[in-house]
Amino acid sequence: MKSNSEPSITRMSASEIPKLASELYEMSKSYLEQEAVAPLRRTARFAGVTLLGGLLLAVGWLLLAVAGLRLVQGLLPDTPLWSALAYLIAAVAALAAAFGVVRAASRSKASP
Repeated sequence: MKSNSEPSITRMSASEIPKLASELYEMSKSYLEQEAVAPLRRTARFAGVTLLGGLLLAVGWLLLAVAGLRLVQGLLPDTPLWSALAYLIAAVAALAAAFGVVRAASRSKASP
């Protein structure tokens, strides 16, 4: 005995199978475009902008460190010992500034 809650199965003709296969292909293609490719493109764009920003920040940081080194070298006497001290002072100053920036950034994230 067959109940009314069971779905009825209809027979397809052989001519409908290619049409259904092409519909399935088009539907699968549009689904993948919507659910996989579009978010991946947004993620790639975000990653590209982030990497470019990081690269520009690193170049700027390096230029500032070299400028600080040249400033310290200009203030100290022109001998090899003082020149080495200028490199040490510039390196410590650059590291201290980087540590301060990282600490300030992590503190602002921790407190909403």
